[in-house]
Amino acid sequence: MPKKRPNPRLKVARWIWLAACLLCVGIWLYPVGNEVIRWLEVMLTGLCILGAIILWWPCRWLLGLVGVIALFLLWPGRDYDRQALREAIAARLPAYEGTRWVWGGENFLGMDGPGLVRRSAIEGTALHGLRTCNPRLLRMALGLWWQGFPQKSPGPVIPRAVRKVTETPSLADLADRNLHPGDFAIIQHEAVLVYAGNHTWFLTSDSLQRVVSTRTETLPVPATVLRWRYLEMPR
Repeated sequence: MPKKRPNPRLKVARWIWLAACLLCVGIWLYPVGNEVIRWLEVMLTGLCILGAIILWWPCRWLLGLVGVIALFLLWPGRDYDRQALREAIAARLPAYEGTRWVWGGENFLGMDGPGLVRRSAIEGTALHGLRTCNPRLLRMALGLWWQGFPQKSPGPVIPRAVRKVTETPSLADLADRNLHPGDFAIIQHEAVLVYAGNHTWFLTSDSLQRVVSTRTETLPVPATVLRWRYLEMPR
C-alpha cells in the first residue's frame, strides 16, 4: 500500500501555528502588564488552542482535555480557608526577592510595587486553588489577573476588590495583630509593600532597583494599609 503523501499546506499551517505559539509565549513573558497586553495574551492563547485542535483533529484527546479544563473552571467550587490562602500568598513573596525593578512589570523578568502586589495574590490564589481542587479560587485568580489597577494608585481605585484597613503615622509602630499575610501598604512616594507575616515586608527598592525584604521596625513612615476583600474572614 503506497504511503500517504504529506499535505504541504498542512505543513505550512503547522509552521504558522508554531510561530504564533512562540509569539504567544513571548507576550506572556513580557514583564509589563496592561489592558492591551492582557487582550493580546487572551487572543493569542485562544488562537493557539483553536489551531492545535484543528491541526491535530484526529487526536480527539486534545479536544477532551480542553473540555475537561473548561468544565473544571466553570464548576461552582466551594468556600475556602482564608488563613491558608493568606499563607499561600505570603509563601510566594520570597520567590520574587532579587527580581529587577521594571516600571509596570509584574513577573519574574521584572516588576514594580503594584506588580508585586498583584503577582503574589494571583499566583498564591491560583496555586492554592490547584492544591485544593477549588475552581472558585482559580476564577478569583483569573479575575485579579484581568482587572489590574493603575500604576500610581494601586488600591483605593478598586474599592470592590480592596478595603482600607487603617492609616498610621508610623508603620513601624503598627501592631502586628492588625496585619495579615497578603496585606499591602502604600508609603511615602507611593511605594508599595506586601506583608509576608512575622514582621516582614517585601517591596521594590528604588536605590537597589530590585525586590527586597525588610522588617517592620525599619519603616517609621506614614502608611495606608490595604487588604484584598476576598482574604477577609466572612462575618
